[in-house]
Amino acid sequence: MHKADNDMPEKMMLPTAYLPSVYYVSKIIAQETIYLDVYETYLKQSLRNRAYIMGANGVMALSIPVKKRIKMHQQTKDICIDYSTPWQKNHWRSITSAYNASPFFLYYKDVLQNFYEERFDFLVDYNAALLKALLDFSFDKKFNIKLIKNETDHKTYNSDFRYICSAKGKSEPGVLSKHVSFNEYFQVFSHKHGFKPNLSIIDLLFNMGPKNAFNYLRFEVR
Repeated sequence: MHKADNDMPEKMMLPTAYLPSVYYVSKIIAQETIYLDVYETYLKQSLRNRAYIMGANGVMALSIPVKKRIKMHQQTKDICIDYSTPWQKNHWRSITSAYNASPFFLYYKDVLQNFYEERFDFLVDYNAALLKALLDFSFDKKFNIKLIKNETDHKTYNSDFRYICSAKGKSEPGVLSKHVSFNEYFQVFSHKHGFKPNLSIIDLLFNMGPKNAFNYLRFEVR
């Protein structure tokens, strides 16, 4: 694990995220414990409930519908998933269509498919369980994911990466990449649309596999 300047173990504070981006995961693969700030004010139309993948028609957004907030500044921990539409079925259909021809889709299929059949009440619980399953399966170690209240112990976090999941626009593919360098890797539809950086981590995993994805996250994201 990386060490901070004061020689204390680095503690990163991140937002919750649905199938988080390549950049997001590049920040956490060396960590043993991942701290998610769920007491922040929930931001609509951000990567907290939105992931980007690339299909035959280009980049598409997958958004988890959430129930209408009961107050203006509701905390992320209280956001409930809305199952009034078949979003799980639709997301899984889109993922399958986009990546069925990718080299490692079948390798991950069983791990992921369960999350498009099982129901979770709260967005943060769903995101955390899905993230942990992907990380544990991919990188051959057990990750500890903690949901934190940063207001009381903010000084114990040496790195604040909550900006990774900013509001609409700044969280979309290609925007963050203006400030971060992503080397190209194989993508199923890059021959049609060119390479698209910083999509959901599943784009990297499905196309590269766990070993090459790990090396990419360590050395090819700047």
